[in-house]
This record gives sequence, C-alpha cells and structure tokens, in this order.
Amino acid sequence: MEKRKFNVSNSELFEFTGTVLYHLDEDLEKFKLFDPDLNEEKKGAIATLYHQSVSSPTDQAEKARITQKTLEFHQLKDRSRMLVSQVRYFVEKKFNDRKAIQDEFGFKTYQTSTRSQVKFIEFMLRMAKTTQKYSDELVESGVSETAIDEVQSVAQELTRVNTEQEAYKNTRKLSTVDRTQLYNQIYDELGNFSDAAAIVFSNDPVRRKRYVLPNNSGQPSPKHTDDDDDDASLN
Repeated sequence: MEKRKFNVSNSELFEFTGTVLYHLDEDLEKFKLFDPDLNEEKKGAIATLYHQSVSSPTDQAEKARITQKTLEFHQLKDRSRMLVSQVRYFVEKKFNDRKAIQDEFGFKTYQTSTRSQVKFIEFMLRMAKTTQKYSDELVESGVSETAIDEVQSVAQELTRVNTEQEAYKNTRKLSTVDRTQLYNQIYDELGNFSDAAAIVFSNDPVRRKRYVLPNNSGQPSPKHTDDDDDDASLN
C-alpha cells in the first residue's frame, strides 16, 4: 500500500490546496519568471486533482455503508433465531424417533455457527433446504407455510447482505489506496511551488508563508518525505 507523504489530515491538505490555488491567481506570473515550468498548466494540474478530491468518497461514508450492512445482518440474525426455535420445536415433535432426519437440519451446529457470519449463513441455507424437503410433514405438524417460506427468504437475505458487506469492505480498501495516491499527487505538485517560493519570496515572508507545506511542526516539509501517518483522519 502506498504510504502517505504528509502528516496532516486529508481535510487539512485539501483546505491548504484551495488556498494555494487562490493565491496563485495573484502570484503565478512571479513563479513563471523564476521557473517557466511553474505555469498555468502546472496550476491546472493542481486544480484538477483538487476537484477530483472533492468527488472522492470519504472514508467515513464508506464505514457508514459497512456499518449499515452489519446492522442489517444482525437484524436478520435475530429473526433467524426465532425461526430456528420454531422449526426445531416442530421437527423434534414430528420426527421425535427419527434422529437421522433431525440431524439433517443441522441443529447441533447452530450454537457454533452463531460465532461467524459465514458459518451462520451455511447453517441457515442448510436448514432452509431441509425445511423445504420436509415441508409437507412440517406443515402437518403445525409449522405455517409462511414460516417455511420465510426461512428460505431470510437465508437468501443473509447471503445477499454478507456479500454486499464484503464488497463494501473491499471497495473501502481500494478507495483508501486511491485517496492516498490522489493526495500524494497533490502534495507533490504543491511541493514544487513550496520549494520555489522559498527563493521567489525570500524577501517577502508573508507571501512565502502562503506556500509552506502544512505539517504538524508548522515548518516546510521535505517534498519527498514518506510519512506513514495511519492515524491521520481521512476526510
């Protein structure tokens, strides 16, 4: 994973970038006189990256999506517990002397399955399949057809929610990498102007300060320093 080149939060770097772009409207000609490469194209590159960072999904937003899926899973799991108790009661009633059929439902693995989302889904899919297999006998013993149908739908919903949750987790990992790359590019581009400003505005400390790269010390940061600040907030 690419390391962050700056030790402030993305939001601080974003704010600083906007300020630099504002001041470049006034100072760009002075930079161009010193270094022709520090021109409109270079400023435009920063502006493009800046606007990309606005549209980039925040880490908090992606965490919220994962949390929402976790909540959905637990709600379905709570409903599953009621269904398991209901089906198990009538299975043991109908097949009291047929342990092999009882074992087909997998009730012995229920407690251990609750410790893992994947194992719980496997248990519910097994119970759903077996419940469907013996649906006539279970209805005869007292299970409603609605309950049998709900076992099927809850098992499918658990599978769907878990799949979406894992997809969001993977998306978050990729987005974190993308955001780091994006802000590192911004940081590098700003570093070009920061280095030049130390010379261009050597006799104008107020203007020089406009381009000092932000960091925890408040001093200019080396342009190519790798600072893996995992605790810095992501937007």
